[in-house]
Amino acid sequence: MGSGLNNSQDNLNEKYKEYNFYPGFLNYNYHNQYMQIFAELGVVGLCLLLLIILFIFKEAIIYKDYFLLSFIILILVVSFTESFLWRQRGMVFFITVSLLLTKREQYIN
Repeated sequence: MGSGLNNSQDNLNEKYKEYNFYPGFLNYNYHNQYMQIFAELGVVGLCLLLLIILFIFKEAIIYKDYFLLSFIILILVVSFTESFLWRQRGMVFFITVSLLLTKREQYIN
């Protein structure tokens, strides 16, 4: 069970102090989208994210849409090194580009 949306920062700061890390690390986020979602939303939230990505990935493979496929792979890789979807710019970018790429076949034909 997660701690709630954007509530893991206090727990993270406590661990930084407990392990006597450099004080400049306080208020740093996880820098891993999957870990942050797991900590804040739990298993259910992580499964929902993976289902969304799986459905988009499946659609890209079925329609042989290499732009969408490369976009999803890029998001999967970036999510290992940054909490990309937890920032407003990242979320808007992901939603906009994924909707544009999934619906463009409908408008091209």
